[in-house]
Amino acid sequence: MAPVKTAVLGHYDQKKLAHLETLLSDAGLKVHAATDGEEIVRLANEHTPDLVIVDVLMPGINGFEICREVKALPGDDYRPVVLMADREDAYSRGRGRYVGADDIIEYPIDGKKIEELISYPFEDMDCTGKALTVKKDKGMKFVNALVREGAPIRPDGLVARITDPLTGLCNKAYINLKMEEEFKKSRRYGTPLSLVILDLDNFREVYQQHGKGAIKEILVEVGSVLLCESRDIDIVGRIGESRFLLLLPSTDLDGAQVMADRVFNNILERPFDVADAAVSVSMKISMGISSCPRGSIKSVEDFLNMTIRGLNDAKEQGGNNISVVD
Repeated sequence: MAPVKTAVLGHYDQKKLAHLETLLSDAGLKVHAATDGEEIVRLANEHTPDLVIVDVLMPGINGFEICREVKALPGDDYRPVVLMADREDAYSRGRGRYVGADDIIEYPIDGKKIEELISYPFEDMDCTGKALTVKKDKGMKFVNALVREGAPIRPDGLVARITDPLTGLCNKAYINLKMEEEFKKSRRYGTPLSLVILDLDNFREVYQQHGKGAIKEILVEVGSVLLCESRDIDIVGRIGESRFLLLLPSTDLDGAQVMADRVFNNILERPFDVADAAVSVSMKISMGISSCPRGSIKSVEDFLNMTIRGLNDAKEQGGNNISVVD
C-alpha cells in the first residue's frame, strides 16, 4: 500500500480536533478536519483520503455510522477507517469490526501512536485474511482487518463467545449476564435503567416471499442500525429469531423513548435492498419499552416481562407501533 499522505479527521470537540490535526500534520499528512459527521463523509468522498480517523461520538451520525457510510462510498479506492474511543473493550472492538472499522484506538493519543498508526499496511481484507473482491454496498456486513506484519488480527475467543454469529450483536447468554449486572447497579444506586425490545412484524412474510438469504441480509442491517443508533455504554443484542434488545444504562423512560423513536423511524423509512428481491423490501416493527427502578419491578424477570408486555401491546394494537409501559 502507498504511504499515508492525506487524512480526514473528525472529532466533536473543536479543541481536541485542533490537537489531533496538529499531530497528524506534524507526521507529514495533509489533513481535512470537521466536527460534523455528515461533513466527514463528504470530505472522504471528495478527497479519497489514505486514512479516515474519527471519534465514535460524533454528532448527527456517530462514528460507527460514519464508518459504514465511508466504506460504502463509490469507487474502487480502499479507505481505511480508524475509530477513536474513550475506552476500549471486547464489545466496542467487536462492534467496530462489525461496521467495517480497520482499528479502534483508545485515548490519549500522542505523536508516537500516530506514527505507528500511519505505518500500518491497511488492506482490503476480511477477518480470514482473504482479499475482498465483491463490490461493497451499504447493506452488506463489513468485516475488515488491520494487517500487521502480514497477519490479520482475528476476533478473539471472548468476542466469539458473547456475540450472535449472524449479526455480530451480543448473544442472549451475554445479554442475560449484562441485564443482571446493570439491574443490580440500578437497584443499589437508584440510577435509571431502561429496556427496549423490538420485533420484526413482517419477518415471516418477508421470509416466505424472498427466502432465507434475504432475511439474513435484513437481520444484519437491522443489527447495524441498532449499533449505529446506540451509545458506547448501551448493550445491543439479538435474543430471538427476529427479536432484538437494547439495554440502556443511565437512561430514564423519556430517554429510552427518544432512542426507540430514532430506531423505529430509521428502520421504517429504510429501503432494504436484498439480492433476491426485484424491489426494496420495507420492514415493519413493534417495540416495547420499560424503565426501572420502580416498585413493581423486583427482579430482572419482572423487568423483562414488563417490557415484553409492552411489545405484545404494540402488536395487539395492529403492529408497527411503540408501546411504553409506565
